[in-house]
Amino acid sequence: MAGRIWALVLGICIPLVTATIVRGAAAIPPDEDRASIGIDSEIMPGDEQLVAEMALGKSRVDVVLNSPGGDVDTAMAIGRMVRAHDGSAIVNGRCYSACVLIFAAGATRVDVRTVQGGDSEKSGVGIHRIYFPNLSPGLSQSQVKARYDAKLKKVRSYLREMNVAPELLSLMQSIEPENVRLLTKEELQRYGLGDRDVIYNERMTANDASELGISTTELRQRRKRVADINSGESSECNNLHIAPTQRDRVEAARLRLPIERIVIGDCASAIYYGVPLMQYRERIVDIDDRCNLSALGVDRYVDCRRIYITTGR
Repeated sequence: MAGRIWALVLGICIPLVTATIVRGAAAIPPDEDRASIGIDSEIMPGDEQLVAEMALGKSRVDVVLNSPGGDVDTAMAIGRMVRAHDGSAIVNGRCYSACVLIFAAGATRVDVRTVQGGDSEKSGVGIHRIYFPNLSPGLSQSQVKARYDAKLKKVRSYLREMNVAPELLSLMQSIEPENVRLLTKEELQRYGLGDRDVIYNERMTANDASELGISTTELRQRRKRVADINSGESSECNNLHIAPTQRDRVEAARLRLPIERIVIGDCASAIYYGVPLMQYRERIVDIDDRCNLSALGVDRYVDCRRIYITTGR
């Protein structure tokens, strides 16, 4: 099984305000409190034990998925470990068949294909109906139906546990096993496979609002403003006429973006944190000196960043 399930070494950097994957950026350093696990082939019985060993003693279990599918029971066992650890599920390639059950378990989810955009709205998440990969011949109609109904019941219960819309299973059951139906970005959201699990979203919204000292309603309003700015639907941060700094030039070169996009990003972040734009730009310059990502780990770095940006301490 070596090489099929592996501890993630290549970093994937997810900015703190947007949900965009930045590939090729500086890797997130190893965090002793997290397990980052890659699954890049068929899911087979026994894989859940490998994942359990890697997850032992960790508070977070994140998975990066590039799998054609495999054993349904194993996928659900891995999925439950991911959900129990508030893990992220990232599809970097394909995630078909039973792999979708692991993706569903992500407290947060990213499909790299839809994030990167392009001409197609299709994700890397593909579904088809439940089937028996190995079924003994000679069974009666009633025997096969009893086994199939039991298998379907387990999957239905699991998807309900993961807060996935029941309509997803109905759609799955309409696709023959030899085919794969790729879900669109809109369908991921519609069927409960969007960026955040709904219950996790409620928990984190309450926590984030409390840390910022605002109501959840205010936080949702700020997030909406930021999302509209990032999508281009809002011009709130356009035409700010701010002289570029050396930091703007460095970030623009690193991210291969126009300098004005760096300023717009700062404006959106200032809205999220509820601070004046110029205060945000002054403090972000020396944020890495005050909040060392390598020394603090991801979670404490996020806290340090928020406290310094909002209070200066």
